[in-house]
Amino acid sequence: MVAVEKLLGRIPERKPEQERFPLRAVTRPPQRTRRRWRLPRLLDQGATLECIGGGPCGTCVGHAFHHLLGASPTRIQNPNGPLGIYHRAQGRWDPWPGNWPAYDGTSIDAGAQTLLEWGQIESFHWAWSVEDAATFLLDTGPIVAGTSWLRGMAWPGADHIIRATGTDLGGHAYLIYGVDTRQGMFDIANSHGPEYGYRGKARLPFEDMRTLLASGGELCAVRERAA
Repeated sequence: MVAVEKLLGRIPERKPEQERFPLRAVTRPPQRTRRRWRLPRLLDQGATLECIGGGPCGTCVGHAFHHLLGASPTRIQNPNGPLGIYHRAQGRWDPWPGNWPAYDGTSIDAGAQTLLEWGQIESFHWAWSVEDAATFLLDTGPIVAGTSWLRGMAWPGADHIIRATGTDLGGHAYLIYGVDTRQGMFDIANSHGPEYGYRGKARLPFEDMRTLLASGGELCAVRERAA
């Protein structure tokens, strides 16, 4: 089994221009308090042939965006797969020289730039607040989160809830596919296999997401191309 610390791979990258593309600018007021977007089959970043064979395992950004495309309202196809996103993000869009094995991982921004380059999305937008994320989830679609991954998030309890507590294991990217504003909970889909939480999914309280965003986290959503 691959150690949790190797199954991460989100590297923070904050750009001033991200402030020009706020999520709230493309969001309408919600008409509901709860929503879950339909998920595709969740893939395990520790089960890829590359990871098993000694190659990169920190492919969470590629997996999160692959899951995002599959969970989008029109279920966008991604023939390049999560590893295609990962390698293109590393090789073309993130700011660090070289690629694997010089380093393992990439940024949320680079993953989004890759989808834009491939013409799979119209644009991508950013949020750093629970409220903006919840509004988008209720009205428009799922969101990729890039945050620290703490020990309290690595193994969900019997209630499938994870908490932003304990040792920081590294940066991680995962999909937020649902929200319940009355309970104050996000539904997340991970890339650590079906044994994680409930069939690869868990719940994250709003208060814990606020903690993660305050310590350098980010939320990224996409607008689909017009039909």
